[in-house]
Amino acid sequence: EQETGIVKQWNKERGFGFIRRKVDGTDLFVHVKSLKDGLQSLEIGQQIQFRIGKNEKGEEATDVYLTKNE
Repeated sequence: EQETGIVKQWNKERGFGFIRRKVDGTDLFVHVKSLKDGLQSLEIGQQIQFRIGKNEKGEEATDVYLTKNE
């Protein structure tokens, strides 16, 4: 199921960051390997679409795309 959110933090050098889920305001980890559609980085404030996946520490954002209006 697709969700939407906003990029809260992004560390370009290390290739990861956090997004805030629109549905409940919680933060999710996102890794550069989860970026799709040619994305190589994110910027704070960008609106994104994503799915929820699992990693060794819990949930993370996967299949990350910019929303259509970005």
